[in-house]
Amino acid sequence: MDDVALRSTSRSARPGLGALLLAALAPVSMLAVVPSGWYPFGPVKWLVVSVLVAAGSALVLRSGEVRLPRSIRVAVTMLLAALAVGAVVGLDPLYAWIGTPERRFGFVTWCLCAAALAAGSALVSPSASGPRQRRPEGDAQEPA
Repeated sequence: MDDVALRSTSRSARPGLGALLLAALAPVSMLAVVPSGWYPFGPVKWLVVSVLVAAGSALVLRSGEVRLPRSIRVAVTMLLAALAVGAVVGLDPLYAWIGTPERRFGFVTWCLCAAALAAGSALVSPSASGPRQRRPEGDAQEPA
């Protein structure tokens, strides 16, 4: 076999940095704690999750293609549009964009969730995109 073919195959089989950052999300977020802090779990955990999701999603989306079904893309776009309108006309514009200190779910966080959804869809291989369609029994027969 050719050396170049082996290198290109092994390189494409390895996950990229973005995929590794997204894979590290669960274990790192469980380990993120500041014992001496007023809220030992809250702020540092949100910082770690926000940075890993943003960086991992940006790297994955830069190098891959989004494989979201059209209906989900439309639903996410409509949700973000409604949230943007609510943030623009809302009574508290700062919290509408960045979220309240307790819940932290403002427009920016919803955009981060949409980026994570798109990045997750880009990590799925095309062959694993969904259940296989079964042919009806009548289609499998050859015409007589």
